[in-house]
Amino acid sequence: MNQEQEQTLKNQFVELTFNKEWQKKLDKTPKSYSDAKLIEYCLSKAWPDAIIYVRKKNSPNDSIILTNAEGIKQRLFDDITASAWNDNFDAWHDNMCSNTDFGMRYGVWQKFINMSFKYIYCINDKLNNPITLDFKNCHIPL
Repeated sequence: MNQEQEQTLKNQFVELTFNKEWQKKLDKTPKSYSDAKLIEYCLSKAWPDAIIYVRKKNSPNDSIILTNAEGIKQRLFDDITASAWNDNFDAWHDNMCSNTDFGMRYGVWQKFINMSFKYIYCINDKLNNPITLDFKNCHIPL
């Protein structure tokens, strides 16, 4: 895929996936969202993917994860907006995935981070302040 095709695909993804839902949920001006709203939306799209097995298993520890969903999303949001990886994405990624705050486990963090970055990758060029990360270093399933 050449660069022009990739850009077209990204634009179509944003228009088809995000703008229709924003029009329904947020307001009637889909192209006026702040970077924070766009990133929050990416996290909200990634969250169901990350917790699919947590919901199926439904153990007492997993209910802690579901109860703390907003705190978990906020933790990742804060790190993303601060570019907390400081040029060492693998170390940051491993540290986040090893974090047991909010009852989280390695695999759940890993899925949440990876899916979040997959969505952010698709809209990064639409952000006023794009995420400063070489997405080739990410562990995202593209």
